[in-house]
Amino acid sequence: MNALKTLALAICVLSAAYTVLMMLVPDRYRSELRSVLSLAALVTVGAIALGADFDGISPGLSDLGRYNAEFSGDSLVQAELEARVSDYLSTLLSERGIECKKVSVGTTIDAQRRIFITKASLRLDRAFGPREAEVRALIDEKIGEIEVEIVYEES
Repeated sequence: MNALKTLALAICVLSAAYTVLMMLVPDRYRSELRSVLSLAALVTVGAIALGADFDGISPGLSDLGRYNAEFSGDSLVQAELEARVSDYLSTLLSERGIECKKVSVGTTIDAQRRIFITKASLRLDRAFGPREAEVRALIDEKIGEIEVEIVYEES
């Protein structure tokens, strides 16, 4: 599978190089350039097909999988969901007269790429302490059973 990825990457890079060079080179050198690039493509594809190891030549290629995993859209979706749920909770509590100083939500993504809300952290004024059971019940009702952390601050 790794060889197939390397082959696909090599073909893409060679195609991009071919396109750029053909636009930049004068007409009189195009046939020579086409021959050189065709030979380079043949050697590269042949070497990959025969199992050549290119890790020493391009050490950055071995990190491509890690790079894609770290900067995937999952983290963006997760951050957006956390922001929206935090806003929702803040609005929900505000409608009931409970003003939050800060609301944050924690989420996780499992192996099947399902997102779960796992935790809600609230910073409330100490005056809302007697309404803690109401806050917890509201979160359980509207979001589900999650861990709720409430920190009280002096006003």
